[in-house]
Amino acid sequence: FSILMIAGCTTHLTAQNDMYKNTVSIGIGANAFGLVSKDLGANATPGEVKYKFGEFSRTPTFQLSFDRSIVKWFSAGAALSYNRAQYTYDGLEYKGQKFGTAALTAGRTTIGCRLFLHYFNAGKWDFYSGGRLGLGIWTGRLSLDVEDGLQQELLAEINENLTIIVTGK
Repeated sequence: FSILMIAGCTTHLTAQNDMYKNTVSIGIGANAFGLVSKDLGANATPGEVKYKFGEFSRTPTFQLSFDRSIVKWFSAGAALSYNRAQYTYDGLEYKGQKFGTAALTAGRTTIGCRLFLHYFNAGKWDFYSGGRLGLGIWTGRLSLDVEDGLQQELLAEINENLTIIVTGK
């Protein structure tokens, strides 16, 4: 599992040294949504929300980045990434009212600055390590064909129930 996680965390190729001052990269990798891959069985949550089955789906993280070599051993840049997760509930019922299927979607976009230290930099091989600091923008949506007031009430109940499942509190 560890080898798969390391291999799946990022899949992109870059080479940056004195010959290539600017590098544009497109990457795809694993994210924290992968840790929440549990499908929920019937009536898995307490409270007034009932459903027959809840299915979890997610996208990998997609990233676009730009880096500029400042000196042979140091580079700086920026990155933009996106991923999404969705729970789909079948046979959803709330306070005795039946809704059929509903989807709760969460998306995350991050914008960040990257700093890297390069070492063993020879020819087309470039070993580096560093970090990224930035802003994460979260979005959420409940797809359900009901009036807004009931939708907000239902969303609050689902959020409370999912918090209980994830945190155990």
